[in-house]
Amino acid sequence: MMKGCKAVFAVLFVVCFLSLSKSVFSQDSIPQKEPGYLAVSGGIYSCLDLWASTGYVNVQFLPGKKLWVLQPQVGALVTYLRTVMVYGGLTWPASPVKWLVIQTGAAAGYYESGQGIDLAFPFEFRLTLSVLFKFRNYAQLGVEFAHISNANISPPNPGTESISLIFQLPLRKRKAY
Repeated sequence: MMKGCKAVFAVLFVVCFLSLSKSVFSQDSIPQKEPGYLAVSGGIYSCLDLWASTGYVNVQFLPGKKLWVLQPQVGALVTYLRTVMVYGGLTWPASPVKWLVIQTGAAAGYYESGQGIDLAFPFEFRLTLSVLFKFRNYAQLGVEFAHISNANISPPNPGTESISLIFQLPLRKRKAY
């Protein structure tokens, strides 16, 4: 079951990259500078395993600076079963239209299982896919799917998925459209 979920996530990532790359890399429009975001999300952690699922809260900081098309991120998530992950990485926000953002991300960080799912290794990777509606003031609201695993660095590699509602609050005031 987990291998199938990973394959679906990988295919979605590639499809999003290929479909959005034309709009992101095109020379037709000059992209406006992003304001940077404080993102807060909450949802169901371990959403594909009903016996182990629990609620969680995630807080991220995404500065307005970009490295080419990639945006740095740092964040922390905490579940109701005291699972904690502190991470840092890169996101790739793409806007095929001015009011829609499709964002993928990859991060690595420290994982502590608490009373939740034991992923058997303190160093874990977090992959995300978000679909967000961008408001005129640059605030964004949407859904995020995330996968956490150790990428087979150390056996076993159980991994877990989560789904959440995400709100990204801009750090500077400006109008998107």
